[in-house]
Parts: sequence; C-alpha cells; structure tokens
Amino acid sequence: MVHVTKRLELLLLLLLATALTACDAAKDSSLNGPEVGVELSRVPDGWHAVNKDALKTLQKLEKERIKLEKERRREERKALKAQFDEYKKSGMLPKTRIGAELLVCEPQDYDADAEIIGPDGGEIRVGGHKLTIPAGALEDYTLITMEAPPSLLVEVEFTPHGIYFDKEPLLKLSYKRCWVPHNQPFRVVYIDDLARILEWPTSFDLKHWGDVYARIGHFSRYAVASN
Repeated sequence: MVHVTKRLELLLLLLLATALTACDAAKDSSLNGPEVGVELSRVPDGWHAVNKDALKTLQKLEKERIKLEKERRREERKALKAQFDEYKKSGMLPKTRIGAELLVCEPQDYDADAEIIGPDGGEIRVGGHKLTIPAGALEDYTLITMEAPPSLLVEVEFTPHGIYFDKEPLLKLSYKRCWVPHNQPFRVVYIDDLARILEWPTSFDLKHWGDVYARIGHFSRYAVASN
C-alpha cells in the first residue's frame, strides 16, 4: 500500500510539472514560434522523457522520500545488527539453496540516491556500490533510483523495474565491511523478494579491493553470493 501511494504521489506531481511546462511553452510560443511539447512515456514503475527537465520535479520528490526513509529505517538496522552478531558467533551463513550462499554482512543504515540518466550515460553511487550506465544504453532520459536497504546481505535494488538497456550497465557491489570466509570467490546474483537466487550473471571478483563486478541486463534486486 505504501508503494502504491508513493507511485500515485509521484504520478500526480509529474503530471503537474508537465502541465506547468506546457503552459510555459505556450507562453513562449507566442514570441518564439510553434509550441514545443514535452514527450513523456510510461515504463513499469517509472517515467522516462526525451526532455530531462520534465523529470526534475519527480527527482526532487524521490530524494525527499529517500530522506524520510533514512529516518524511518534506523531501528530496522539495529534489530538486524543483533541477528548479525548471532550469525557471527555461530559461524554459519544463511543458505538460499543447496550449493549457494548469500554473503553475510554487518547491516548498514539505509542509503539511496536518484539520478536522471540519458543517452550519454552516467553513474549512480550508494555507499561503496556503483552502477555505471554506458553511453547508448538508454534512448531517453530516465529517473533511476538505487537503494541499499538495511540487510544482512550485500544487496541493492533498482527502479524502475522492467527497463530495457541497449548496452548492459556495469554493477559494482562492495563487500569491504563484510565477514568474508577465506578463499571463497564471490559473484553478483539476481534475487527475488524472498532472497532466492534467480540468475547468476558473469562476475569478476577483485578480492584485494573487496569489490565484485557484473554486467546486468535488467533492473531488480542484486546481492553478493559465493558458490
């Protein structure tokens, strides 16, 4: 229900911003020629636009939501920290399926960012994690949100879900602050809401730096696992 309300609020504000942009364009057209419209298209759980200025109001709202979410989820991190301490004492990792283990890490505070990225590419960083989108990956300007929730896992989630890339972005996940078993390589994995591993993208583990990289083809939740 919270996510539905959030999307409705974003939609209303974006429609308002679009209407204001159209009014400004109409005023300018009387002096500078024909009206130039703002091209907007709906994608699952998000918006993209040829004119990135139309997304700025939506970005501002998303950053305000992130600020509130940081305050709201502080207690959640404290509870997870107690669970992490128990895992560390027992020496056990939570298994998602036979032969696959998600890396346990001391939970950090919620962190997130929202950036407008277009045809020229760009990047978005949250903590030690980074997504690099190459030039030519997106045809239109798109508001992309990257979130790292309080979690026992090294995980991030991206929206909008269902977005298509002409070139695959490069995701870097950092496990520098994690409890790392000796001599185990790590990989980026695509997980569902129950932390079940759905896909194993080809990954490259820089153990010396505590970073693992992978090319990803779509947006959802990603985590670090060993196998």
